Amino acid sequence: MRVDPAQIPWRDHLPEPDAPVPTVHRDGVLGVYEGASYYSNGAYRPSRDSTMRFNRPFFNLPSRLAINAAIQAHTTAADTLFASSFE
Repeated sequence: MRVDPAQIPWRDHLPEPDAPVPTVHRDGVLGVYEGASYYSNGAYRPSRDSTMRFNRPFFNLPSRLAINAAIQAHTTAADTLFASSFE
């Protein structure tokens, strides 16, 4: 199965943009690893040893960015609401 690099959400953070897909299993390296969302193939994840897969105490870069974006979206809305209460 060929994966279109343009369809990889974390493509801008890959250390080797032209690396083969799926990525050869290397711990701690961001890549395109096969097996995600309860599928053994056809779905991909950004790291071999992710928190969701092995209950590790850290999140990979794409997950940290998504968590940060979600927090920012909620706190920005709260900051706007809080600031408008003083006008």
